[in-house]
Amino acid sequence: MATTPISAPPSTSSPLAQEYIAARTLFDQEHFVYCIAARKERLERESLSRYLEIRTLILCAAATEDWYEAEEGRRLAESL
Repeated sequence: MATTPISAPPSTSSPLAQEYIAARTLFDQEHFVYCIAARKERLERESLSRYLEIRTLILCAAATEDWYEAEEGRRLAESL
C-alpha cells in the first residue's frame, strides 16, 4: 500500500494545491524570499481551504529569518 508523504497536500489536482507544491519546491531549493512572496500573495488574494492556509502559514514561518514574523505565522496557524 502506497502512502502519501506528509508534506504533500491530500489532493494535488487543484490549482491551489499545485501552487503550494511549487512554493514548497522553492522552499526545498532554499529560495525562501520567493517562497514567502508567492504564498503571502495567495493568502491576501484568495481564501484557501483551512488545510492549505495552515500549511501556507507554517511554510512561511519556516522560510522567514524574522523570529517575530515566524511566531505570528505559527500562532495564526494554531488558531485555525
